[in-house]
Amino acid sequence: MRRAFGMMWAIIFIILISLFIAFSLSVSSSNLTQTSDTYLSEQAELLARGATEYAMLRILKHDFIKDGCLENLDGSFTPPDASDKLFEIKIKIKHIGDIGSCISSSKSQNVKNIKPGNVIIDVWVSYAKDKDKAKIKDDMQLSDEMQKHPITFHRRTLQKL
Repeated sequence: MRRAFGMMWAIIFIILISLFIAFSLSVSSSNLTQTSDTYLSEQAELLARGATEYAMLRILKHDFIKDGCLENLDGSFTPPDASDKLFEIKIKIKHIGDIGSCISSSKSQNVKNIKPGNVIIDVWVSYAKDKDKAKIKDDMQLSDEMQKHPITFHRRTLQKL
């Protein structure tokens, strides 16, 4: 009787240890996908900042009298060790006031005495949706939630030229 009781406790102990190990593995795998999603969100935000600076560079180098308005810029980001693009970048530029031959894109009649030389730069960075299970790096992969609702980051900047 005593040995049977000891055997029962040993089986219960083994079951509890296996449940604890299964729970630990589940938590560690969810942390990995959460880390991957956070990594991509931060990368999208940094790309938006860089795209805003790139748009400013293009605006400052642009000849508005000869070439007209600069309204849209598009691009993509491909990681150095990959062949497929990871993010698509779309930049829309709205001019406030007349700059060269570019007439203001602000149609509001309430704004008076607009001084030229201001632009609104809208930057959208979105996860490239043509990839099913994109690998960020060799050991990082997107979670199912991130694949259903991919990253889209928007940044709006008002800049004086």
